[in-house]
Amino acid sequence: MRIIIHLIFILAVSSAKSSTMLIADIDDTLKKSNILSYTGVVARAVQDDLAFLGMSQLINSIESENKNLQINYVSNAPELVMIPFHLSFLIENNFPQPGNTYLKVGFDQYHKLRTIYRLLDEQRPDLVILIGDNGENDAQIYETVVKNYPKIQFTVFIRIVYSMKGGGKALRSGQIPFVSSGDLAL
Repeated sequence: MRIIIHLIFILAVSSAKSSTMLIADIDDTLKKSNILSYTGVVARAVQDDLAFLGMSQLINSIESENKNLQINYVSNAPELVMIPFHLSFLIENNFPQPGNTYLKVGFDQYHKLRTIYRLLDEQRPDLVILIGDNGENDAQIYETVVKNYPKIQFTVFIRIVYSMKGGGKALRSGQIPFVSSGDLAL
């Protein structure tokens, strides 16, 4: 009986490995998209060579140091138009796990929030790293996610791409600003 209890304890402890999830936006976070300019975003949509310097290397480094890391790319870009271009961008720039890419279907204004909730509910990570930018609503969306999952440890990084006068959104409490992959690495 004692051996059975001991085995159950070992199995319970070994199955309770902590996991880390990284969720990154693509446009203006990993790729220089100029999302706040209609002409800029259209001109850059199909280009593969606009990765922010060092971002794929940094994410690959994070992945190599965390064996239980789950990487997901969640974007509000329209899937119907952008999925081949975003997948090509991720592959051409050596970002890990491009198959875990979720783009907006139809006109779902809550796509990013719903997708992150689904990923958190399905995969139940212990630690989540959220990487976004201040161009659209990443700061607000990530703040909502953090508030609704108080048992998960979050670290939120927001790339400062736009000034407040240029349409950039304000960061929320606890969010860490960065400009380059070097800033993020530190």
